Formats: sequence, C-alpha cells, structure tokens
Amino acid sequence: MKTLFLSCLIGLLITNCATSQNQSFDKVFNRYADKDGFLTVSLSNLPAEMFNDGRNDPDLRISSLRVLTVQDTILNAKLNFYSEIVPKINRSGYEELMTIKHKGQKAILLCKKDKKRITEVLFVSGGDKNVLVEITGSMSLDQAKKMTSQVADENE
Repeated sequence: MKTLFLSCLIGLLITNCATSQNQSFDKVFNRYADKDGFLTVSLSNLPAEMFNDGRNDPDLRISSLRVLTVQDTILNAKLNFYSEIVPKINRSGYEELMTIKHKGQKAILLCKKDKKRITEVLFVSGGDKNVLVEITGSMSLDQAKKMTSQVADENE
C-alpha cells in the first residue's frame, strides 16, 4: 500500500513539474529557434552582474534566459507571436504585470511568483516587432521589470 501511495505521489509530482512550464511559449520558441531570419539567444546560469551594472546581487539568481526575435522584415510581416502564443498560454499561476496595445503592436508581460519572489517572467510581443523573452530564476519585481526592458530595448 505504501509503495502504491509513493508511486502515485511521485507520478503526480512529475506530472505537475512537466505541465508547469508554458508549452505554447516552448512550442513557438523551438519552432523558430536557430532558423534563418531569427535571432535566438539561450543562456543559463547567468551572473547577476549582467543585469546590475556590474554589481553582484546575492538576492538575484537567473537560471535561464531565452530570447527570440524576428530579424527578417518579410518573415516579421507574416508572423505575430502575440496572436500565436497569448491565447494558448495556460495562465494559472501567472500574474499579468503589463499589457501594451498600440497601432497594431500588442505585448504582454506575465510573471509567476513564489511568495514575494518572481520565479519566471514571460514577455511576448507581436505586430511590427515580434519578440519572445523568458527569464527563470529568483528575483524581485523591480529586477524582473528592469531585465525584461533591458533585453527588449537591446533587440529593437
């Protein structure tokens, strides 16, 4: 009986971990990553100094950063990351921090929290500029906003 209970518990934990990642973001990222006309950036275990003007912040831990942008204007006109991803995002556990709608451009900034720390940030933009940004780790809300705007500004 204990073995059955433990097996069910482990299976439930594995299922929960597997579904906690955002599959619609992953599908689009994996579909276009490393293809001609796209800029793909994937980094892991980033030092906090990258986002803190060279200062070490022991309270900021970034486990991964993924960025995908469309560099080819013809491809960009045919795609819209916002309409392709946002309707399919499983929003349970995410909090919407910001939405932008301006002249055909739409963007959304979502975050996932664990107590008062942010563990994941998703930024999706579609229209004239198609940009995807995913940051995972542990950071404050101010740190997350600063990093997302810094990464988006560098890719414009």
